[in-house]
Amino acid sequence: MRNKLFLIAFLFAGITACKINKKPASAIEKIILDEVRVHSNAKQALAVYQPMETRVVDLLHTELHLAFDYNKQWVYGTAILTLKPYAEPIQQFELDAQGYTMLRIAALSGKDTSLLNYQYDSIKLQVNLVRTYKATDTLRLLVQYIAKPNEIKSNGGKAISDSRGLYFINPLCKDPNKPRQIWSQGETEYNSCWFPTVDAPNEKHTQDFYLTVEANEVSLSNGLLLDTKNLANGKHIDHWQQLKPHAPYLSMIAIGEFVITKDKWRDKEVSYYLEPAYAPYARTIFGKTPQMIETFSKITGVDYPWDKFSQIICRDFVSGAMENTSAVLHYEMVQHTDWEHIDNPHEDIIVHELFHHWFGDLVTCRSWSNLPLNESFATYGEYLYNEATYGKNYADMVFSNNLAAYLRSRHKYKTSPNRKYYAEADEVFDVVSYQKGSWILHQLRNEIGDTAFFKGIKLYLTQNAFGTTDLHHLRHAMEIASGKDLQLFFKQWFEGFGHPNLNVAYETNENNKTGRIVIQQIQDSSYGVFDLHTQVNLVWQKGNGETHMQSFPIHIQKTSQSFQIPVLENYENIGATLLCYWIDPKGNIPGIISEKQTLKATLKMFEQADGFQVKKRAITVIGAAPFEIASWHQKEMIQNLLTRNEDYYQLMGLDLISKIDTLYPAFEAQIIEMALHHPKAEVRENAMFLIGSAPANNNTENILLKGLNDSSYNVMATSLQGLSNFNEALCLSKCKELEGYQTAALQRTIAWLYANLSHANNNDFFNAALGRYGFTRGTILNAYGVYLKNQNAEIFNTGIQNLASYYNFSSDRDNAKIMLNVFKQMEMKSENKKLFEDPFYRSFKQLLQADLNNN
Repeated sequence: MRNKLFLIAFLFAGITACKINKKPASAIEKIILDEVRVHSNAKQALAVYQPMETRVVDLLHTELHLAFDYNKQWVYGTAILTLKPYAEPIQQFELDAQGYTMLRIAALSGKDTSLLNYQYDSIKLQVNLVRTYKATDTLRLLVQYIAKPNEIKSNGGKAISDSRGLYFINPLCKDPNKPRQIWSQGETEYNSCWFPTVDAPNEKHTQDFYLTVEANEVSLSNGLLLDTKNLANGKHIDHWQQLKPHAPYLSMIAIGEFVITKDKWRDKEVSYYLEPAYAPYARTIFGKTPQMIETFSKITGVDYPWDKFSQIICRDFVSGAMENTSAVLHYEMVQHTDWEHIDNPHEDIIVHELFHHWFGDLVTCRSWSNLPLNESFATYGEYLYNEATYGKNYADMVFSNNLAAYLRSRHKYKTSPNRKYYAEADEVFDVVSYQKGSWILHQLRNEIGDTAFFKGIKLYLTQNAFGTTDLHHLRHAMEIASGKDLQLFFKQWFEGFGHPNLNVAYETNENNKTGRIVIQQIQDSSYGVFDLHTQVNLVWQKGNGETHMQSFPIHIQKTSQSFQIPVLENYENIGATLLCYWIDPKGNIPGIISEKQTLKATLKMFEQADGFQVKKRAITVIGAAPFEIASWHQKEMIQNLLTRNEDYYQLMGLDLISKIDTLYPAFEAQIIEMALHHPKAEVRENAMFLIGSAPANNNTENILLKGLNDSSYNVMATSLQGLSNFNEALCLSKCKELEGYQTAALQRTIAWLYANLSHANNNDFFNAALGRYGFTRGTILNAYGVYLKNQNAEIFNTGIQNLASYYNFSSDRDNAKIMLNVFKQMEMKSENKKLFEDPFYRSFKQLLQADLNNN
């Protein structure tokens, strides 16, 4: 699963998902941060020990016959479950079944049906058998029921914002901005909201799903579509079958009006399900998928194991994406046009969910305590794909954001990746399980070497295929592959917490002219002392001016430790001078490293190091130094970055200029050239942001106006925002000209510029934009509230009527809560309190409060 936190989604009651480290998509979001507030009223639950689910029965196969009532948002289900006692004989057992009306429970034997007694408390179904079943017996259980997922009280968390399992989207077709859809979301244990099962990750079942859907609808589920049966009433029944076992939380369905674009990997179907308007862009969005499958098949040494691979994009998804076996469901931001693809292809999400099909689907963590076996690997899969496709330096660059995301989350420093104590399973879906965990795998790879690491991956997957595991299964596989005892490594990294913080210094040793490297671990003592294998690199300058790189391995085991530098051959003859030094040249250690050397040496370290992580450390040190003593070095660093071939280094150079704005004039010509002509949209966008933030000159407005004709919507949006800093009237007139661009990046920017700058009547714009543009609709609604609080009574009253009309057709979950939050912000920040005495406003607010209380 992917947890991508979005500023633009904050109004949607905690909609979240997997790229926690993503920077704002455009400068306009800096404004949004000032306006959106999220407050949690949830009480902190007590963390308790969370064992693996006890196995009483073994669910072998699930046969489901489902029909759907859009008006009531009910599911009419008949489940035939094939089970057997797991270890001991049984005469009764429990199934997970949340929020049902039970109709009939029976045992099936051939053509005979025997009704069974049962007890049901709306969460657990206890089945009482007529006889004792031994471990060698098999039971076919019939459950007829009505599932009512929309009536379940949701207790969603941070990563997965809702827990109702199955969702009817715009079921009454009253919302003109959304198609009608049904989709499921099973992780962690929510699929029991729509079919009875053993809802635990250490269970595996096969399945046959029969879905009765409308004539204009298509369906998607796990496995293969075996056949479609047309009914007399115009509906049809789709039969989906998967005969390879997987965990119940990975079972899925999705139903709606989708266009299917078919592709192929080897002899297996690869397909993409999109809304009709976006179907022409299917291969733009997903076209690299066959290549990705091939890449991971080679990396793991295990060919893609499932019968097909489909991807579908659905509205209002409760997370970023979900790795349902052979049928990934993505949230709606992944659905975009060719132009929008320029700014964000969402390749990382596609890669992440695909790699889950090995780690999570083929081999599944047996309890949520062992989630890193799923999520750390899926996150590291992004690195492996980038490394294989774009090269190590690019992969390291992207990967550095994972470590930065973890290091920003200070409240998580004392959380271990493999945690056995928590209150709710959702708690473990965080930067520790994802980002930090991916870095631990990277360090493991360094610890045992590439050959052993990939041999261990293949061994782990083949030994445990279609099974469930805990952390020790991975350790055993890696120990077999490497021949090393890895208990200390796994205890330190997966079961421990915190990270190393290393101070590195060079000291002259009178007994040896080459000196020594001294390393101190200065992290919080509660983290313990880390055991690290790494390397030291030193750069010497000979008397003739030539440089020489010296490298040697070190093993850090103590709080303070020194390492004698081996004597250079012919040291006295070459008259060598130390220019710079660094440790961890490959960039593997999940922690903080600080080399204590001069700014001149740090600049030399940047120039001489090959690895991105070392270069980034140098950039950070020089960028953070006081301008008064570091201006020359900062200027040299920026010049070096801007003139490199790699666009990610150029972006880092632009970022340094944004932090050291005194240097902007020195690089203005280069920045303008980048803004207007660089082939990479993100570079153009960041350069245009600097131009829009710098003091004006005679050409500034002209450059920003050129940016409004860029091929990237983000560049256009940033140029528009920059223009507002110099000429508000011109900016607002350009907003009016650009209102017709039906893309979230521009509509969001225009909305916030109107909100903060305009006193004209822009109600028509907001009224047309309300409810549209996917997740961006939340920030547009919020911007409308900010806009209205600054207007006169006439504009305000018309706006409130627009909001009331929008509320009546909106099909968003928690829409009363969302609207009340907008009103709260308006009332708190408006200087004209009389606006809120309007009778219509007050009656509408009372209606919202009543709806909130009733739901």
